[in-house]
Amino acid sequence: MPWKLIGAAGVLLAAAIFLFVYTIRDCGECGQSGVSVAKVEKPAAGPFFFAPEGRPAAPADAFAAGNGAPVTLAAFKGRPVVVNFWATWCSPCVKELPSLARLKAARGDLVIIALNVDTKAEGPIGDFLKEVGAADLEAYTDPQKKLWRAFRLNSLPTTVVIDAEGHVVARRERDAEWDSAAAQAEIDKALGK
Repeated sequence: MPWKLIGAAGVLLAAAIFLFVYTIRDCGECGQSGVSVAKVEKPAAGPFFFAPEGRPAAPADAFAAGNGAPVTLAAFKGRPVVVNFWATWCSPCVKELPSLARLKAARGDLVIIALNVDTKAEGPIGDFLKEVGAADLEAYTDPQKKLWRAFRLNSLPTTVVIDAEGHVVARRERDAEWDSAAAQAEIDKALGK
């Protein structure tokens, strides 16, 4: 009899661990009703970017442009792209949005995509960008988190750098002051400039 109880407890523990890990990985309704991985502090030490192995191609999943039209990362092939995944409830995300707008203004050689992944935005994302001082950013959205899943993300903010040939060359899972000289140098380094 005790072995049956121990076995049942083990199965329940394994199921609880699986659900917890799945919730964090998928992020469900992050910050709205689920576990918010964006609130987990990560140490500042370490490299600015992490480079994926083998320079994988950017995912082909579609997201929405500011006018609602579907767009893919392939539409920007020929120019380097900086994709920043963010949400309105994520304070580090919101904090870095103005620096992304300044980076866009300073670096015409880069395509800057600030991709909102809110599943239940409380209003137009363009209006929110204006409110936080990032009106120059287009209001790209991915409410179904297709691109989020394709990149296998698990925290916000996350920024991905894609070279002009469409290969993922760098990833950062932390906020940054994107228009700073240091951040721009790291972007250029990731792009091999």
